[in-house]
Amino acid sequence: MRQALPGAVIVLSIMAAEAVGWTPPINITRLGASANAAYGVIAVDTAGRIHVLFRRTDEWIWNLRIENQVQVEFGEFQLWGNTSPTIAASSSGAVHAFWCRGIASDPRDVYHRKWDGGWSDPIMISSGTNKCSDCNACTDSAGNAHVVW
Repeated sequence: MRQALPGAVIVLSIMAAEAVGWTPPINITRLGASANAAYGVIAVDTAGRIHVLFRRTDEWIWNLRIENQVQVEFGEFQLWGNTSPTIAASSSGAVHAFWCRGIASDPRDVYHRKWDGGWSDPIMISSGTNKCSDCNACTDSAGNAHVVW
């Protein structure tokens, strides 16, 4: 089981196609010393935008978007999601995010948001899923999202 370490942060290092090496690691959580972060996931869309989701230990999911190595969006993505998120980019440029939400001892719900120039509202795609833990997602050549939990 993956665990958040006390004082843990999510860092990002970028290597551009023309670059010789990696950029120095950047602390992208910016949540202060008391905010632990874990379960970072990343996808790059067809326009080269980097989309990162991560979960804080208080179970809030955060979103970061980087374009041309410049941060253009950072904030709360979902007010509460008690499992790690997953993210997948499609060939059409859309990005799909999934996560489970609920109390650990009870059945959980699975949610989806789509980014296509902006994030859609969360949509519950499965209700009362027993023991939903981590999700994994991918997209096919037609741009359809697939998720397993």
